[in-house]
Amino acid sequence: MKKDVKNLPGLLHVYIGYGKGKSTAALGLLLRAAGHGRRVLYGQFVKSGRSGEMKSLSLLGDQVKVWPTAQLQGFFSQLSQEEQAEATRAQRASLAEMAAEMGGGAYGLVIMDEALDLVDLGIVTAAELVELAAGRPQETELVFTGHNAGELIIEAADYVTEFAARKHPYNEGVPARRGIEF
Repeated sequence: MKKDVKNLPGLLHVYIGYGKGKSTAALGLLLRAAGHGRRVLYGQFVKSGRSGEMKSLSLLGDQVKVWPTAQLQGFFSQLSQEEQAEATRAQRASLAEMAAEMGGGAYGLVIMDEALDLVDLGIVTAAELVELAAGRPQETELVFTGHNAGELIIEAADYVTEFAARKHPYNEGVPARRGIEF
């Protein structure tokens, strides 16, 4: 007997690793969900906001809402202590505001791109992300991406996909290219 997919609970996806493709996979899921009429909430953490996908997402209209997360001006590790403290406050606030928006139940899919890196940077704890995931509306599919996920997050996840770089042009001195890597 076939289950009614409209009544199934949303699942937690975790895309991790140091290979190219985590954000790209999440955006592919976004396109699939939007194509089937789901409303999508998308936010990027610890990025500059200059990635090409941000411009493309604005073309999808009301189907996709891009959450205005706090953007970094450079790599977190290269910021002064004062700038890191301000970035930490701003990233935590963005995450809390996006979680509150998700909690309203208007979205079938929520993507928190690089949210897992907030844990690596000490901005939030893994327990806080697990609590955020557990508090989402039952029907909301949630995606976290980032370089690492500890056992607590992996245990909470329904999907865990690891991206591994076997070969990358960056290692050969090729810089990140507009429209391909960002």
